[in-house]
Amino acid sequence: MMLSYGKIFVASLLLLQFAACNVYSEDLLPVKIQAALLFKTIGYIKDPAQVSSDGKILIGIIFDDNMASKSYAKSIMDAVLLAKAANYKVCNSELEPVLMEYKNEETLLGNFNIKKIRVLYVITQNEQYVGGIIKCTQQAKVLSVTGLKPGESVKKGISIVFAMVDGKPAVFANDKSIQNEGKEFTKDFYSLVKAVK
Repeated sequence: MMLSYGKIFVASLLLLQFAACNVYSEDLLPVKIQAALLFKTIGYIKDPAQVSSDGKILIGIIFDDNMASKSYAKSIMDAVLLAKAANYKVCNSELEPVLMEYKNEETLLGNFNIKKIRVLYVITQNEQYVGGIIKCTQQAKVLSVTGLKPGESVKKGISIVFAMVDGKPAVFANDKSIQNEGKEFTKDFYSLVKAVK
């Protein structure tokens, strides 16, 4: 009897994990494309000093307490590390990803200062968390980026969103949020993205 309950429990856990992961994979760009777009986007920042420190660009990849969020954040991190392994540099700087779990605004601001994070990849769909995260990115002048649903993410104040539109990769930019986060992109960047107000 114990064995069959164990099998049911394991099967239930696997099904739950699969269902949770689908929340973060349906209609999203593959993580390798998101990583490539992240590198390209950062390359369009007018002043590399806005994101670079000591020859490195530290990218926080923030997730929430949801298992699927953490798993997806790890996938994004792996894709960034693969691009880094190929010696791909942006603004003559190495990209260094750092996984972070969102706890509260105070902890996040502390991480920005201690770790010198200037770009934050947001992997959460929790509206309360996103509100707190955006408040922190604007206060600390950290560029916010995500690969989650473009309409909702941009409305919440995330600056850059990578998405799939008609089967093709697209980049959405919220200029007001970009300004609030103290960043400035080249004119070439704005000719390539879809502006959102």
